[in-house]
Amino acid sequence: MQDKTIVLAMMVLMMIVLLPACTLTTESPDVTDTASTTDLPTTRVTTKRAVPLAPSELATAIGITSENYPFIDGSTSTLPLVQGIYCNMFNPIAMESSDEGVLFDDDTRMPPRDGGYLGMPTEAAKTVASYEKLIAGKVDLIIVPDPSDDVKQQAIAAGVELEYIPIGMEGLVFITSGKNPVDSVTVEQIVNIYSDGTITNWADLGGKSGRIIPLSRNRDSGSHAQMENLVLRGKAVRPEIAQEPFMVGGMIRIIEMMEDHVIRMNDPRENIYALGYSVFYYVQRMQIWHRVGNKPLDIKMLAVDGVTPTAETIASKEYKLVMGYFAVIRKDEPADSPARKIVGWLISHDGQRVVMEAGLGVLKPVAGKPPR
Repeated sequence: MQDKTIVLAMMVLMMIVLLPACTLTTESPDVTDTASTTDLPTTRVTTKRAVPLAPSELATAIGITSENYPFIDGSTSTLPLVQGIYCNMFNPIAMESSDEGVLFDDDTRMPPRDGGYLGMPTEAAKTVASYEKLIAGKVDLIIVPDPSDDVKQQAIAAGVELEYIPIGMEGLVFITSGKNPVDSVTVEQIVNIYSDGTITNWADLGGKSGRIIPLSRNRDSGSHAQMENLVLRGKAVRPEIAQEPFMVGGMIRIIEMMEDHVIRMNDPRENIYALGYSVFYYVQRMQIWHRVGNKPLDIKMLAVDGVTPTAETIASKEYKLVMGYFAVIRKDEPADSPARKIVGWLISHDGQRVVMEAGLGVLKPVAGKPPR
């Protein structure tokens, strides 16, 4: 397994590749997507930044200032986009080593970032927690995939109506070791593996005889919400899979576990390959991080119902397990609010280019190059 320090360094390098306009900092790789347990008030929070930033020409043109810039959060996979929005709205500031960062009115500070981007977000609240923060009025805008049924019920219970504006797309993908001879699976077979338990051997999928070790994400993660929405459709993951060690917290961890491609049990002759799921563009970024470290990630994404997930098949929706990524705001957000101005820019041609550069599929073709 990669040393955590090396992995983190590669992550930082990748963020620089994705968004060369600024230096990005990512979160610790093994943080679990967990929801908060606090009550959800319906009143809006009005915390403001007390230290001025330097708005870009773009920000000035659409009416964004250092004082009215909305609080934005999102899922792990959209952190590069949240950071990309920030870097497009503000210019770097020349800083002395004594600069303390951005002061908030609750006396907390966000430290200066490398390159002079004061207060740039450095971690994501993650999918479910981001929805909870928006429902509670603690943020103005979140960039996330489709919500789970649990999240929808939380919003209803809090009396908050959410508005979803499509800004990009992703694909739910199933991953295994690159050494596994199996290249494809059907949705029905996935259900048989994860829910019914009627398929337990890779030979049933055309591979060599050996047990399938199905790994699942935690229930409150964004990728598991898509597993429920797109594949299980009302069925549940088998109880024995929905707990450790088969339930994996953290998007990076489940991808890296595919490299432990052979798990030897009591019989040393038996090869047992793992099966997991994640999202297409995030898996691509992980492969780039490992390639930067000259250690290619030996995993592969399986074709589903005969279609291999690619940027092209996801954009055309030929690959069926496609989900939307949304800018989500509260329905009562004022028509001319800064959050709505940011959303309007995100769905413009220039905003879609930033979406693409951040590693997500776009709604329509735009100029520029996606991350490789």
